[in-house]
Amino acid sequence: MKKIIIVSISLFLIVSSCKKEGSATTVPTCNKTVADIAGTYSIVKVEAGLAEPLSDITNTEIKPCQIDDKLVLNANGTSLYQDAGTACSPNGSAAGNWSIGGDGKISANLGIADVANATIVSFDCKTLVLLGDRMVSGLSVKFRVTLIK
Repeated sequence: MKKIIIVSISLFLIVSSCKKEGSATTVPTCNKTVADIAGTYSIVKVEAGLAEPLSDITNTEIKPCQIDDKLVLNANGTSLYQDAGTACSPNGSAAGNWSIGGDGKISANLGIADVANATIVSFDCKTLVLLGDRMVSGLSVKFRVTLIK
């Protein structure tokens, strides 16, 4: 009986002390910094409106030749808007700069529209969502842009 208890306790300790390999998934750390956000992005969705909920204007206001364009945000603060895929006429490629201020807001030259002091709504290392305002015909219009690496 004593041997069964000792064997059982020993077996329990051995089994409970083993660590499963490969069971831990590493969640990437995605900070709202120039270093982490830097990369090449494509437009996923553009929304606009005077107030929430914003309307999806991706297919109505963005030209088909702009949907496949690329936005390159370099870690050194330079940006490049590439008129990729189906080229627009005239070509919309442009070089510029981008930065993230101390308040966590982003400013960038995006080619189709410059973004000034836009709020970084979310960033998960792959998808970047920005929310900003722009004056259109004397009205302050909210824009939400979803980009993906």
